Amino acid sequence: MSLNLWRKLLISLIPTLIGLSLSTIAQATSIVLTGEVLTTAGKPIPNITVTIDAYQISAASDQKGVFRLTLPPHVAEGDKLKLAINNTQYQLISPYQGIMYLPKYWNTEIISLIIRANEIIKPTQPNTAQPLNPLTETKFIIQIASLSDQAQAEKLTTKLQPYLNTAKSYYKIAPNKPNQYHIMIGEFANATSANTWKDKLMQQQLIPKDSFVRKAW
Repeated sequence: MSLNLWRKLLISLIPTLIGLSLSTIAQATSIVLTGEVLTTAGKPIPNITVTIDAYQISAASDQKGVFRLTLPPHVAEGDKLKLAINNTQYQLISPYQGIMYLPKYWNTEIISLIIRANEIIKPTQPNTAQPLNPLTETKFIIQIASLSDQAQAEKLTTKLQPYLNTAKSYYKIAPNKPNQYHIMIGEFANATSANTWKDKLMQQQLIPKDSFVRKAW
């Protein structure tokens, strides 16, 4: 083969080689999982290490509760991730049991997440002079929003109700905040059933991703 033919062959292959290189680079782009660690009251929690043991990666939250995790390049949409926090003073509330799924059809290399955690309160010895009432029940609700407009609160609760069977959507004025309306779904007999409903409604994109389960009041 003549030198000119070799040159023509190499020139014709250059676009293909460049395309393959760019495709390989695109496939190897890492996904960044960034988010906030907050209490159920919305207060940032600093110095909390968020881990994903399956990938052996972790990151600590800053003073604003913000953390940033770089996922390995081979993760795919719909993959299941199990998050954990390593601080023994706090208990992870949401996502339930730390489980989340990478969203489908993402069009960005950054995925945002809000983690809810509460401080663990050590149990105290009951007062024998005033025994606990065995009939007292603790109910749970899903809090999905906090709005200052009552009309918008009514509109949202009405919109959600057709998708609920045993539960109901409603709103209440927030304690010590007369201009805030908390929109809730419930009440549920236990946290497990409340979280089951929350996950179902989030998968259907009917409630915000930062909705969380807490005790009713």
